[in-house]
Amino acid sequence: MPKSAFVRWTPKGDETVDLATLKAALEAYREKLAKTGEQLGWDYAHYAFPYRIEEKEKDGLPYLELVGHDPVMYRRLLMTAQTVDGIGVVQITLPDDATQGDSNKANELARYLARHYQAELLLFNGRVQYFTVGKK
Repeated sequence: MPKSAFVRWTPKGDETVDLATLKAALEAYREKLAKTGEQLGWDYAHYAFPYRIEEKEKDGLPYLELVGHDPVMYRRLLMTAQTVDGIGVVQITLPDDATQGDSNKANELARYLARHYQAELLLFNGRVQYFTVGKK
């Protein structure tokens, strides 16, 4: 059975929550990893973000599929982003065929996005973490 984690926050001002902004946040994450790799002198981004991002749609619902470069270690993750009743929600789903590596990377990405959006994170195991600054 697939498992999901949710990042939830109240968007500020005219901020929108959609796949384009989610993809931009993932690209910014990859750029940070690439800069770290430059300092270290090796392709850190390839190993720290071992996926290519593909935009897909199923039953009218657009989503991102992160497809692993090495299918033995990393297969895929699924991500959606939308606004529900004024709350921005990013859902990260581990499909049934996900590896332990996918699970670890999904937790890492969920925490990054929660920090990025200053949000509440409902983890795959049901626990909640808060990355809000001065919010309650």
